[in-house]
Amino acid sequence: MDNQEMGSIILKIYEEQKKTNEIINGMGKEMNGMEKEIKGMGKEIKGMKKEINGMGKEIKRIDERLNGLEEKVDVGFKELANEIKKVNIRVDNLELEGKDTREIIKIMQEEIRRLGKDIAVIQQEHGKKLDMLFDAVTGNEERNKEIQERLNNVEKILEKHSSQIYYLEKRA
Repeated sequence: MDNQEMGSIILKIYEEQKKTNEIINGMGKEMNGMEKEIKGMGKEIKGMKKEINGMGKEIKRIDERLNGLEEKVDVGFKELANEIKKVNIRVDNLELEGKDTREIIKIMQEEIRRLGKDIAVIQQEHGKKLDMLFDAVTGNEERNKEIQERLNNVEKILEKHSSQIYYLEKRA
């Protein structure tokens, strides 16, 4: 082999080495871009975790409000029972002398209607409050599902990029 052939071979080796270096540089840039993407996804995941924690606190507040509402309902029913006892005492203490039985029945019916209206108002108010609280809990569950789906998608993308980086590192 003469010097000219050796020079030609060395020149080919140099050109191939130059192409290889360009490919490696391009892969390095691509890896840098993927690293930035992964960091961005990490920030997004942290934001989603904060949002989930916030929803947990909101659910806890709703639960506390429900417990308070249950206590109020219990107190309301106890007060109602006391009122019924008072009415019964009043009825028992009515002077039957000089009063017509129809008049006593009329008074009792009026008391019963008044109590019935009070009960209906209490039930309606508590029903509305419970409906609003259950609607809030349902809305939070839906938001939790949406965030969980987004988190799953981000994790899939992260796994894909991790595999790509691994593959690129093996090729380099």
